[in-house]
Amino acid sequence: MKLTVDDIKLLQVPVPYPVRATNCYLMPGADGWDLIDTGAHTKEAEDVWQKALDQYGIKPGMLRNIYITHYHPDHIGMAGWLLDQVGGAIYMHRVEAQWVPQVWAPAMPQAIAVADEFRRNGMSEQWAGAIETQFGEQFLDVSPLPEHIELLEDGDLVDYGDAELRVVWTPGHSDGHMCLWQEDIQTVFTGDHILTKITPNIGLWPGCQPDPLDLFLASLEKIQRLSAEHYLPGHGRSFSRDDHRIEELLAHHQERLDLVEGLASEPKTGFEVCVSLFGTKLSAHQMRFAMAETLSHLERLRQLGRVSVVDDGTVVRYCTTRLGS
Repeated sequence: MKLTVDDIKLLQVPVPYPVRATNCYLMPGADGWDLIDTGAHTKEAEDVWQKALDQYGIKPGMLRNIYITHYHPDHIGMAGWLLDQVGGAIYMHRVEAQWVPQVWAPAMPQAIAVADEFRRNGMSEQWAGAIETQFGEQFLDVSPLPEHIELLEDGDLVDYGDAELRVVWTPGHSDGHMCLWQEDIQTVFTGDHILTKITPNIGLWPGCQPDPLDLFLASLEKIQRLSAEHYLPGHGRSFSRDDHRIEELLAHHQERLDLVEGLASEPKTGFEVCVSLFGTKLSAHQMRFAMAETLSHLERLRQLGRVSVVDDGTVVRYCTTRLGS
């Protein structure tokens, strides 16, 4: 039987973040079920998943492969719970799998590192402390973590029901983010690489690749070259080639680079630029992503030679002309 887009079972799992729900994609096959992404671990998510397992008759041993597009809690968070309930094997891109123990260690060292980096970029202690606390609390949203992750590489073929998916490495939103491409039905599972109503967060984080926005723009063009007909994202509605979403995202970031450059016409910290862009009526969770997004655009401008950086050892500032020249 030929695979169609209608064969893919969409499960929207509620998450305690502004995106509200994660799209998880189930596919039945002759030997069991396969899954893309899981949602964050909450009691509400457990209830939704239990109803879905019952509805589809997925019993222990019947979930074969769980593909995680990236390490963020709303995608990996329920993986350990699902393994405990019905088994399966967890797969991630090799680069992304390395981030799991780094970010989600019980002591949450990444939360501390993020807050410290934001302080160096001018963020107030009130905001930095709130971000460190909120980020640290997200450990609960990924517990328990899988004990073992199978590693994938760009171009690998993996089973999905009775069909196959090709791994497409798309760094930017995270270093090892992957999309999954089903050529027969001209469909890409985009994770958080391409979304509809919102632009994916492209943040500069401690330990990540030094110019994530450049990687993201190149990854968009990589997906664009597939000329897919259907796009199934990690959040929000599906969309088609005719929506021209990739072109919109490429244009958006060029416009945002111009805007950020204009805001740095006089020496400013990253936090000052961030507040100019996003304001302060944000939760700690939202401010974390707003600040990281601002820094990624400033770093892209620095790489392009459009801003200069002055680091006095305490606070980093950016300016469109070289200071002191």
